[in-house]
Amino acid sequence: LTAKKELILHFVDCLMGAIELYQQRMEWLTSESRLIFGVIQEQCIAIVLDFGTATPAEFDLCRDALSIVLVEQVTQIAKFNLIRAAQDLMKWQQESAPVSEHTVKSAVEWLWKLDHMTAASHTSSAEALLEAMSDETVRS
Repeated sequence: LTAKKELILHFVDCLMGAIELYQQRMEWLTSESRLIFGVIQEQCIAIVLDFGTATPAEFDLCRDALSIVLVEQVTQIAKFNLIRAAQDLMKWQQESAPVSEHTVKSAVEWLWKLDHMTAASHTSSAEALLEAMSDETVRS
């Protein structure tokens, strides 16, 4: 095979451009909240919070991370809810709510008002997941 120098240089430029785009995408995918939570792809979600045996410091770190994912990613979808697995299951809203600046701010405030509690039962996580799946707007 033979090719003119200009054609080879054009091909190299195209490849370098593709590599640059790939690197930018990988940096984006592995930064901020996406590093911990991945990329939220659904338009309606319920986030189940199970702090289990987290220490008070770990509990605060979890709330920090969740606050970031709410602001960075949940703001890009249609509806969401937060459900805390605990002895007495707690929901931010009775069913998923439309995303707006106000609802995201309200969810972050609710998250930071939660008290630290140790794991109460082995079934609370499963109960919270079942509650999340019972929301028709999340399942559809």
